Amino acid sequence: NKLEYQSRVYSNLPKFASFIAMSNRVKNDYVNNLNIPADQIKIIYPGCDVQDIEESLNRSSEVIRLGIVANSSINKGGHLFLLAAGLAKMFGAKFKISMIATKYKKDIFLQLLINLFRLNSICTIYPKQDDMIEFYNNIDCIVLPSRNEAFGLVVLEGMSFGKVPIVSNTA
Repeated sequence: NKLEYQSRVYSNLPKFASFIAMSNRVKNDYVNNLNIPADQIKIIYPGCDVQDIEESLNRSSEVIRLGIVANSSINKGGHLFLLAAGLAKMFGAKFKISMIATKYKKDIFLQLLINLFRLNSICTIYPKQDDMIEFYNNIDCIVLPSRNEAFGLVVLEGMSFGKVPIVSNTA
């Protein structure tokens, strides 16, 4: 439905119109799905303010702290991340997880994975956060395991706090 709507909108625009995409992936989608000529599409990446990261880099924990923002959508990859984390834990990997999962109480599959792999002791689930500063200051890496992501702003935000990004090849 979305593609049909976008195609209708595009067909009613002047043929010399220019378009903005937020990533190469979105640009390719416009070219492939809407038949918009590539030279009519400019990429403008989203931005964010660079944070003062000096304090967050001075810590002395030996256990890596992984941060993930994942709603209950299969496309966001939170379930896949927990499966991988569970397997890594079974093989002796040492890490902690901070996960913002706004629909955790309704997501039975997410709860099942946490319980199945006994991740309760290493995984802290947070509800929606209005202020992400504390979240970013308490992780070492920001993980974006999305199966389909136009542009993961959390990666850019995490990097602005000096956090190492770990992303899927579709993000």
